[in-house]
Amino acid sequence: MDIHKADIGDYKPGSVTHVKLKNFLTYTHVEFSPGARLNMVIGANGTGKSTILCALCLGLGGEPKLLGRADDVRSFIMHEKKVATIELTLAPLPGKPVHVLKRKIDREKGSERGNGRGSSTFYINDQKCKLSDVQELVKGTYKVMVENLLSFLPQDKVGSFSGFGPKELLEETEKVLAGDQRIYKEHVSLIEAEQELSSGDHNVGTIQAKLEKLMAERQRFEREKERMEEREQAVQQVDLLKKSLLWKQYNKLQGEVIDLKKEKNQAKQDFKEAREELQPLEEEAQEYDARKAEIEANIKKLDQQSKRYQQEMNKSEQKHENFDDAIENIMTELRMVEAERARRIAQNEAAKKKVQDIEGHLSEIRSQQDIEKEYTEATQEKRSAHRVVQSARQEVGRLQRDFNELSSKNDNLAGELARLNDEKTQRRERIHHKNPQVGKIMKWLDENRKLFRHEVFGPVAYEVSSNSKNAAAFLEAHIPRNLLYSFIVSDKADYDLLFAKVRGELKLPISINLVRGERELKRPYGDAKYEKLKSDYGVIGYLDESITAPEPVMQALRSFAQVHRVLIGGEETQKSLDERGLLDFLSAPDKSLNQHGKQQSCIFACSRNRTKKYTQSVSRYSKDISSRIDDVDQARVLAPGVDPQVKADLEAQLKTIHDEINVVRPALQDAEKKKHDAEQHGQQVSMRAQKAKESKEMLAKLQHKLTNAEAKLKATEEDLEQDDENTKRELAQKMMTKVAESITALEHHQNAHEKLLQATYASAGVRINRDAVAFKSRKINELLLQKKTNIDQLEKDAQEKQNLFHVKKIELKKLKEHNDKEAPLYDEEGNPTSLMNEMEKLENLDSIEDVEAAIEDKQAIVDSYHHDPNAIRQYKKNLADIEQVEAQLEQVMGSKEALDRKIQTKLTPWKETLEKSLSQANTLFSNYMEEVGCTGEVRLRKGGESGNEDCDFKNWGVEIRVSFREGVKAQVLSAQVQSGGERSVSTIMYLMALQEMMVTPFRCVDEINQGLDEKNERLVFKRIVLNSCQPPNSDDATDHCGQYFLITPKLLPNLKDMEHPAVTVLLVMNGPFNFASPTDFNVDELVKKRRNYAANDEDENQADSNKQRSGQRKKKRRSS
Repeated sequence: MDIHKADIGDYKPGSVTHVKLKNFLTYTHVEFSPGARLNMVIGANGTGKSTILCALCLGLGGEPKLLGRADDVRSFIMHEKKVATIELTLAPLPGKPVHVLKRKIDREKGSERGNGRGSSTFYINDQKCKLSDVQELVKGTYKVMVENLLSFLPQDKVGSFSGFGPKELLEETEKVLAGDQRIYKEHVSLIEAEQELSSGDHNVGTIQAKLEKLMAERQRFEREKERMEEREQAVQQVDLLKKSLLWKQYNKLQGEVIDLKKEKNQAKQDFKEAREELQPLEEEAQEYDARKAEIEANIKKLDQQSKRYQQEMNKSEQKHENFDDAIENIMTELRMVEAERARRIAQNEAAKKKVQDIEGHLSEIRSQQDIEKEYTEATQEKRSAHRVVQSARQEVGRLQRDFNELSSKNDNLAGELARLNDEKTQRRERIHHKNPQVGKIMKWLDENRKLFRHEVFGPVAYEVSSNSKNAAAFLEAHIPRNLLYSFIVSDKADYDLLFAKVRGELKLPISINLVRGERELKRPYGDAKYEKLKSDYGVIGYLDESITAPEPVMQALRSFAQVHRVLIGGEETQKSLDERGLLDFLSAPDKSLNQHGKQQSCIFACSRNRTKKYTQSVSRYSKDISSRIDDVDQARVLAPGVDPQVKADLEAQLKTIHDEINVVRPALQDAEKKKHDAEQHGQQVSMRAQKAKESKEMLAKLQHKLTNAEAKLKATEEDLEQDDENTKRELAQKMMTKVAESITALEHHQNAHEKLLQATYASAGVRINRDAVAFKSRKINELLLQKKTNIDQLEKDAQEKQNLFHVKKIELKKLKEHNDKEAPLYDEEGNPTSLMNEMEKLENLDSIEDVEAAIEDKQAIVDSYHHDPNAIRQYKKNLADIEQVEAQLEQVMGSKEALDRKIQTKLTPWKETLEKSLSQANTLFSNYMEEVGCTGEVRLRKGGESGNEDCDFKNWGVEIRVSFREGVKAQVLSAQVQSGGERSVSTIMYLMALQEMMVTPFRCVDEINQGLDEKNERLVFKRIVLNSCQPPNSDDATDHCGQYFLITPKLLPNLKDMEHPAVTVLLVMNGPFNFASPTDFNVDELVKKRRNYAANDEDENQADSNKQRSGQRKKKRRSS
């Protein structure tokens, strides 16, 4: 029937009038036109209900992160398609054109790092535009706010809404209360003004402190200025005294020059007189020098004669001594002849005795034949033993080389394996980098493990090792983050202790899981089905089979993440998922495990370096399957540091080396024992051979000694037969001749000695005369030298005085010129200057020392004050700064008062508007909650302290307080206190309470009714219909609360509110087993087919029952 727009209302400007999607998630192509008011989007799980909400968000310029599903917009393109299109038609403003928004998403555009930001192209009425243009049209013109959860609540963001704090909830509420967000902007303005005012308070204090500092500095600068003035006076006094000192020094130098002139003239006179006294002494000295030369010539002649006589005497004495030595030598030869005769006799006797001793020793030794035989046998046995020892040593060397080589390989492989096993240290560093708080807990746990009764494991990310990079990525994508960083204990006392220490003392958040004993491992697939999965579909195995960890950690992963029910596969598995219906095979029940109905599943597969996770869930209501596909990124925390295959190969090589070492080590020990035995035997044989050799050598040595002794005995007997009398006579004659020659040489020596004495006497008389003349000459020369030295000194003194006079005269002239320039006493006209008058005023300063003392006194005053040329300038600057800061303080105080008045002016209207809106929302919310048998209130929480609540605007917030039990005080809505269903009821009632005050043209809520019991769901749905379907408030058909999308997978039967004319039902019929055309949907035919299926099922069940009873009767007859 026709329904008038006055009862339903028309599309509010900005409402969605038409939707068209292509290749978007689950839709190849779909078009529909939603109603102007409440739109019920209904369909089974996985058919694409939430896809419509995703399309609305992205088509209106929203970002993927607002949906909570993916960060990359390309994830919303249908599988194996390249381009997806979203086209939305919006209801126009009165008198304005219709706007059609289009967004094309291209899989080939955009970068991975940029999350596909460049993959979208936007159009407004088929005109290409920028994203900012779309957002300006949507938000600015039509007041649509897809980023606000109060107006746009996706399925994956329902939990985020209940997790809002009061401040966030107030912010989101303010944004939807006015189209231009005036209330929100006023709130932001108040926060900024309050911060500016707080900053102003800080500035006032800063300026006042600065002024006080400047005032304190002024006193210091004043003192410094006075000191500089006193220092300047002292500097002037020092300058005057220094000028006075210059003239004092001039007067002193002038007196010195006059004295030097007198001394110079006197020195010249003394030098002239000394030169006249020198000539008589020089003549006398020359006379004595001539006499002394004559005497020296006579002495030289006499000395030559004495020298000749001394040489003749020495020569005769030497001949005499030589003849005496020859006589002594002859006497010695005679004695030696007698001694040689006695020696020959003794040698003969000794040779006879030695021959007798050797012959006696030879008689005691065995025969040479016996010794030769023993030596030959011992030598042969020694050679044989040496060959055995050499063979044993070669065997030991060979085995030792093999052992050393194997040990070296073992050490190298063990070192390499140790380096690879350092993977846990690398993973520990990654955990600490990504979650420093967990890193601190690990450090504390390492230091305090002795406190616990049993071993504490964790975090899980540290304990788990994967067999491959893919397995690490699968596990990291599958298990929740809180489980990844959780710690595992097996004792409740350890749980309580760890929680108390970490949360209570360290103030760190921690997740702890308690596991008790081993549980039965239940796989989701029977053996036959599992083997078929591996052989036909390329499944590799279960996820828990690809990881290793301590048993308590594995138990936690199986209990809390169900890793033993997750399958993993490769490219063959991906092909099976795409082409062979693997998901259908997985969801089919396994009869061997007594499964019924569709089964949920989870499987990972790889394709062209991209990994995906396929998850099938079974609806609790319809028991239908819904599928979800997620891209799997590379593992970040669990990534193995090395290839597990490399590590396994190393371990296998190490085991092989160990086995070879165990074989070689005993063989080496046996060979060393054999070598030791052979060496012992060889040593014994060598000792026997050595003894035989020594016996043989001793026999040969004695025989050789006997031969030598007999030869020596014969030689001594021959020596005794020789005659020595002729030798004695020859020596006696020779001695007589030498005695006569010695007496002649002694007589010549006596004659030469007498001549030497006569020459010595004559030389002594001449020398006495020479000494007297030399003494007189020396005295005269000494006096002459003294005179000459005195004259030289007088000449030198005269010259020095002349030079000094010249230097002082020049110095006096320069000093006069310097003083006339630096301290003039007269001007150019010869008149006294002011300096002379000032110098005359100086009292008690007659000497240079007095003036220098006065300079030191004044200079001490100058030095006692540090020269600071900026002191006076700083003093003046300080006065100017004080004046400037006082003016600045006055200005800031005025600005602060103006800002305070501005806040008070803005606060009243904003506060009244906000309190009025929240009061209205509180009334409606309380009524709505009362309808479902609960209590609730909406309260404005102010941020200031008691007595001054209207301040601290950044901490103002909205608190939703609810109570679902009688006698229980209302508490703030939070995920930690209320259940999921309770939060859903509170959330939808708060949205309904705000609905009439919202300015956004449409709102979306996805599956908000999940988790509600039947009673509350009926009441909630009734409230949604009542609030969303109220007639327009005036003659304007668009003056209503706007368009509303409610998405749900199921509705309770017999919902009378569905009959409201403003309710539009959008039934999603999407999937592989759908009608080819919507016109094929015929209710009567479907009911008829369903009845036929039910009848056939009853017949089959009856037949199975009869067959079973028949089989039981046959069994009983056989047993009887």
